[in-house]
Amino acid sequence: MDDNALPDEPSRRKVIMVLKPEEIEALRLDEDGPALLLNGDVHILSSQPSKPAPDVQRLIDQGLVKSGAVLVQNPFDKNLYQDRPEAVEQFALDKYLRFSELCGLLGAREVEIRQIREKKGERETTLSVEGGIPTVGVEGSRVSKELELFCSQLTLKDEFEGGEPDTEAATELLQRTGLSGDISMSRLLDMFRGQNNRIKSRTLELNLTTEVHRNLKVLAGLNVPKCLASMGADYDSKVQEQTEYTLNITVNF
Repeated sequence: MDDNALPDEPSRRKVIMVLKPEEIEALRLDEDGPALLLNGDVHILSSQPSKPAPDVQRLIDQGLVKSGAVLVQNPFDKNLYQDRPEAVEQFALDKYLRFSELCGLLGAREVEIRQIREKKGERETTLSVEGGIPTVGVEGSRVSKELELFCSQLTLKDEFEGGEPDTEAATELLQRTGLSGDISMSRLLDMFRGQNNRIKSRTLELNLTTEVHRNLKVLAGLNVPKCLASMGADYDSKVQEQTEYTLNITVNF
């Protein structure tokens, strides 16, 4: 394990745990330590690297290298990371931006969010978007602060000049970002492959959190030894909290 650099293979750093030097040493001596140290999806990084490599220095400059931090890999750009509490929302926003980019490459004139759905545990909240304003369907219902913040960062409507679809660039986008497996996006692209009767409009459901949840499952499966005091006593309960965001979107070509 190199405390100063990240592994070259992205699959070996889906999650980065930032620990104090003394915690890393305690982990080596703990009976439960080897399971974490040898986990193929997790990289342990010192909070005080002596000679940080450029990739670690970038994390330091972003303020992410702090004791007890758990960093989650961006599913769409595997060299970028986000602190766990902000990971779901930020990567969900990232996925929507990439979806809008895909639509632009396919010649769309307009991408408009019609509905925003948040699911957290047993609680589900649906917001309808009318006149550019998200509103809760049931009068008197309360919206979580997380959902309010998420909506404030969403671009509810994108408009383009429209044009001929560039399926080659759209294919490259999905391959580069690992989004070829998203059914909503890949099927939209398929509609433009050799079609004489071109689609004019499509309304679809886009789950924004499928990919980041795969990385969060790595956290949920970890057995964190008690010697890691910086993780906090409520670590287990926090990593089990997963929020799902789904959008209903209309794309006009």
